[in-house]
Amino acid sequence: ALFAYDSSYITVKNVEYVSPTYGNLIMFIECTRVMVDGAKSTFTNTGVNIINETPLNIWGDDCQYVTIQNCEFANNQGSAINLGGKGSFIIKNNRFYDGVGGVAGGIDLSNETWVSVTPPEMYNVIIDGNTFTDLQSTIIVGDIRSSQAITTHEVVITNNTYQMTTGGDFGSIVLGNTDFGIISNNSLNGCLIQLNYNNVCSVQGNTLHGRQIASQTGIALYCRAAVIDSYQYIRKNIVSDFSLGAMTVYGFFGAPYTNIVYSEND
Repeated sequence: ALFAYDSSYITVKNVEYVSPTYGNLIMFIECTRVMVDGAKSTFTNTGVNIINETPLNIWGDDCQYVTIQNCEFANNQGSAINLGGKGSFIIKNNRFYDGVGGVAGGIDLSNETWVSVTPPEMYNVIIDGNTFTDLQSTIIVGDIRSSQAITTHEVVITNNTYQMTTGGDFGSIVLGNTDFGIISNNSLNGCLIQLNYNNVCSVQGNTLHGRQIASQTGIALYCRAAVIDSYQYIRKNIVSDFSLGAMTVYGFFGAPYTNIVYSEND
């Protein structure tokens, strides 16, 4: 619907994508200083054109200074927001939900589907005050697939709410290959937190309720030997009703973490 390339100072306000079956509401490539405020998209067809059901695509090697706020996204099979580039990204006060069952539909800032051979390093990401309901993929930040070099820096994921209704899908917040990450004060009912190969990371003050999700743990750490001083601070969280317990540490790639501070959790 809206396409821009190599442009700056773009503002999109109060647009609505009415009953799309597939496609993109916004595709901005190599753009800087973008504001999307009050966009709305509710897909009516799912499971056929998965990769094309991503309403907001904003990325590129030079993409930076992007704010997405006060938007509403429903039923899209792909990520609702696919955002990547140099950074200075703010995603706040948006609503994501699934009304048809079995969709992904969240936020993807992983830089994994990139146009360049060497993706740029991403800095300064804030994901704050968003609401998610029944989504399989809730928040993904950083390269989460494998033990790569640190490519993402200064990430704050805070004050978000996840709700799994009866019979709905469980969600996940996944942070990967990042240093200086904070996941704090999130309320997650049917959602877990997963840390993949990070350097310095703090998970503090979150409430996680699993509703006995099969084969899942509340907080999972995937470890990599390439980072020696990978300090992980897990403090003052409330974790309940996960089938595999409050926390699991996976020591992959030759060595486990040795600097985990796990304290004052309930």
